[in-house]
Amino acid sequence: MSTFSQSTSYTSPKKKGWLLFVGFSLLCLCVIFTGCPQHTSKTLHIFAASSLTESFRALKQAFEKTHPTIHVSLTFAGSQVLRLQLEQGAYAHLFASANQTHIQRLKRSGHVTKTHIFANNTLALIVPSSNPANIKTFEDLPRARRLVVGTKHVPIGMYTERLFKRATHQYGPNFGKQVHTRIISREKNVRLVRAKIAMRVADAAIVYHTDTLNQAGIQTIPIPKTLNVKAIYEIAQLKRAPTYTKQWLQFIVSPSGRDILKRYGFGVSE
Repeated sequence: MSTFSQSTSYTSPKKKGWLLFVGFSLLCLCVIFTGCPQHTSKTLHIFAASSLTESFRALKQAFEKTHPTIHVSLTFAGSQVLRLQLEQGAYAHLFASANQTHIQRLKRSGHVTKTHIFANNTLALIVPSSNPANIKTFEDLPRARRLVVGTKHVPIGMYTERLFKRATHQYGPNFGKQVHTRIISREKNVRLVRAKIAMRVADAAIVYHTDTLNQAGIQTIPIPKTLNVKAIYEIAQLKRAPTYTKQWLQFIVSPSGRDILKRYGFGVSE
């Protein structure tokens, strides 16, 4: 007759309670991490002209509220700088330029898939609030001893040259000659142009109308409508752009997007 011993394990009520608690906690964690919908964040990379800084930051804030799964990353600089970066391989999905020239160049090099004109602007003559050169009208511009403009390769510089040609045609050749001899600096973007007036190291400068809004220490001298130049803002979708890029393109031309652009002084197509 063989005998065998049988051992019976005993778990105390206290230990049982602890095991039940741990098991229930793990179950809850599984439900939380597998049962709830997961929102994958996507990033939209946008290169934009420096004159769009405030307006695009406001557009980003409004867009992200209505598109919580898309994060917008903004990079601002002169349009020509951004275009050069894109040509050299910089990564972006959209490029918003202060003129159409740089986008046309990107089109020719095969970087662009589609484009859209979304806003416009005009030029403004600004002087320090003290107005040391006593400039009262645009025709008085040759009174400035220190004039600051954009370089000839940036949109603000291109538009400024067009403005000076129109003014020379109206006021005579001496106007153009005198104005060009007064230029002491050509800056790489419009914000650097405006900064020279804010720092009072220049008597006058040509900027965009949108750069004159809510600026302390700056006085605006009207430019006659017959001479002023319309700046065209175009946005390009680049080759590597994901499908959700179209949501930003739709937003900036929506009533909400246009209202934001108008709030910052831009003209928009109705």
